Amino acid sequence: MQKHILVVMTNCPPGTEAAFNEWYDKTHIPDVLKIKGFVAATRYTVSDPQRSDAGPAHRYLTVYEVEADNLAEAYAAMAKGLKDATISPHLEMPPWSYFFTQIGERRIQAG
Repeated sequence: MQKHILVVMTNCPPGTEAAFNEWYDKTHIPDVLKIKGFVAATRYTVSDPQRSDAGPAHRYLTVYEVEADNLAEAYAAMAKGLKDATISPHLEMPPWSYFFTQIGERRIQAG
């Protein structure tokens, strides 16, 4: 089975973080993980320090792990599976998202 990740970067308006994060963690991720091929999800928030003073354009990052021999089918299943999903009113649109396909083995620090 080929391994992929879906990287999604998002924002929410100031003052809505708690509601946004609750929706993302308790509704959205469980909805996505019901979709065939989507096997795991990890969320992150931007941290300090950063390499640049400019800062990133998005505050939140979600990395979905996808296992599928046909990524187009996994994408179609995602589109179908989320067609009627509840979307938070606090999700700033559009989110930034891209699929990536693994091309090398995972390496870990020796020693």
